Amino acid sequence: MILVVSLFFKTVTMAIPIITKNYEFNIVARCLSGISQVFYPTYLPVWCDQYAKKKLKAIWVTIVQIGNPIGIILGYGLGMLSQVIFSGSTWAYCFLIEGILLAICAVIIIFFDNIYFSEKFVLVDDSKGKEVRGDKTFKLFRNLRQIMCNPIFLFSSLCNSVAFFGIGVVQYYGDKYMDKVLEIGASIRFILFGLLCLLGPTSGMVFGGIICSKLGGYINRKSMTFVLISMAVASAVSMCIACHNINGLFVAAGWIYLFGIGAVVPPMSGIIISCLEQNLRGDGFSICNCFNNLIGSFPSSYVFSLLVDAFSQKDEKDRYKYAWMISMCYNFNICLYAFIV
Repeated sequence: MILVVSLFFKTVTMAIPIITKNYEFNIVARCLSGISQVFYPTYLPVWCDQYAKKKLKAIWVTIVQIGNPIGIILGYGLGMLSQVIFSGSTWAYCFLIEGILLAICAVIIIFFDNIYFSEKFVLVDDSKGKEVRGDKTFKLFRNLRQIMCNPIFLFSSLCNSVAFFGIGVVQYYGDKYMDKVLEIGASIRFILFGLLCLLGPTSGMVFGGIICSKLGGYINRKSMTFVLISMAVASAVSMCIACHNINGLFVAAGWIYLFGIGAVVPPMSGIIISCLEQNLRGDGFSICNCFNNLIGSFPSSYVFSLLVDAFSQKDEKDRYKYAWMISMCYNFNICLYAFIV
């Protein structure tokens, strides 16, 4: 019910810009929209871990994770298309279209069998499951202590937050970098940005999910070795992205970087879930998403711009180049965290 209600609620908040252009009212609507959205990335990976067959868990988690980069590039494309079709506040029409799609999803989910949303369901083997009596006592603070004292969970969550930071920098500022530094035209920039943000992380996540499954799932120690190797390669390549007037190198290095960092996300998400006891996984992944947002996705949207301002004495191209290189240096932290795990 929370999933369905949150989808309908987000639908309403997405329709607000069509109803009114009042600035304060739309700011409130954006905040409410964000609040309703946090349920999905927290609940769905845990749901996959609960209901998927053992050999398919990594694949299921991967499918959930690739929704983010696919959604970003679809939104980018919809924004470009709406400028041609509509006039005025084209972003408002984009929000409305998103709201309609969410409402359709909510209606479909209403007809799902309740067994697929039971917190008491336990998968006995790959062909059948059973429901067990659950403890409904509220133990959030006790669970929080157990979760945060788990070193595998803590450092794996930090790994994920660094990965989301790097992806966020490319998604927020890759288009602007190609415009200001490489001086690529709008039409070509749209294609290149699409290749980076769609094919890079999505193909990486699919690759990571498949390799993780071949290694015996994300509960196998070899999965962390794979994470360490992928992130070491991605971090090294990321330092080659910021190059003046070399369009091909920027696209190639950027794609390899997003591919490598995308490959890390599915196994790391699975490790974060599986390292906790069954009754702690929901709370644990909620805390992990706080990490991903507070020290991952959220800072990526403004740290880069702060760095650009910090080099105000340089010309515009150098300012973006230095800001990009410093932002990418942050990726090496994930190698340290993965090594500790």
